[in-house]
Amino acid sequence: MKVFIYLPNWLGDAIMAAGAINALIKKYPNAKITFYGSFVACELYKDLGEVVVEIKKQRLKQIKALKEEFDLGISFKASLSSKFLLFILNAKKKFYFKANKSDNTHQVLKYFNLIKPLGLDEQLNTALPFKKLKTRKLIGIAAGANYGAAKCYEPSYFAKIASTFKEHKIILFGTKNEAGICNFIEDELKKYNIKAINLCGRTNIKRLALAVSSLDYLLANDSGIMHLGASFNIKVLAFFGPTNTKQTYPFCNNGKLFSLFLPCSPCAKKVCPLKHHNCMKQMTPEFVLEQMR
Repeated sequence: MKVFIYLPNWLGDAIMAAGAINALIKKYPNAKITFYGSFVACELYKDLGEVVVEIKKQRLKQIKALKEEFDLGISFKASLSSKFLLFILNAKKKFYFKANKSDNTHQVLKYFNLIKPLGLDEQLNTALPFKKLKTRKLIGIAAGANYGAAKCYEPSYFAKIASTFKEHKIILFGTKNEAGICNFIEDELKKYNIKAINLCGRTNIKRLALAVSSLDYLLANDSGIMHLGASFNIKVLAFFGPTNTKQTYPFCNNGKLFSLFLPCSPCAKKVCPLKHHNCMKQMTPEFVLEQMR
């Protein structure tokens, strides 16, 4: 059995495809899988098969270079280009993901439902192929979100909530582009006499996964790191404003979602179109801490 999988671009979406991928491997344990996609997506699954990192200007050439015939060709992407690439792929059977923003089914289940006709086990295992470290008294903060500023909870709120976890050490996560946010939270925590461990821009995917796996709690926006925490079933406290709470909530037993469910949300905009960002600003630390009791 030879399988080609076109992975979603974003870290969070690629993580949410794990349930479908694990079910596929359970059905075909000896399958030879070729993963194709962004660097970050391929890093998640490189231990499960061969990976080909997508080069946008060379995609057609890359697909044509795959000389072998695949038994299955699966695209978890919904773009026109991915549809075309799957069309020219030499595969006996093909599955192409179609995005439906009005469908409030969780994204994990949408990906699984795409290939469910293969007769897959419906007992989903959403774990990633990374070792989970022993849980320690650590609380992580992931205050960034690649999609846009509208998804970001107030940095000072993160610090105030984390400061109430008196027995926990605090770790800050983020990309190099999110250094400003992480540094701000680090300074805010100093006001509470707390010295945080700032790992912003200092982790690759594997190290990030290992660090997140050891957390007791993770405070996060609707982001890739939030979904990473959910994959390890740690206690994820997720803050939602402009995004759909039904489609991308932390898919785990220990997740807790916070949202004000304002009439203007979910707007799905990168920047608040009303210019007040009340969906996040009015979700005060006091509100969150009260909801946690």
